[in-house]
Amino acid sequence: MKKRFSLIPESGLNVGVKVDKDAGVTVPTNSINSYKEQGVVKTSDVMTGATITPRAVADSINAAVEFLKEEGVM
Repeated sequence: MKKRFSLIPESGLNVGVKVDKDAGVTVPTNSINSYKEQGVVKTSDVMTGATITPRAVADSINAAVEFLKEEGVM
């Protein structure tokens, strides 16, 4: 799980992080990094197939980014 949410560039953070299912896209394995630039994280190959935990992680990242923006850090 950690690997999916690491190395999201600032461009992806600024638009808001979403799991692929919520973004309505299918992320090919060879394009994971380009989708991260758009804030989309691939979760469809997680062992359980569940999206609730990845959504919670995305929501937490978005809340942290919003806080940093409000504080003038980003």
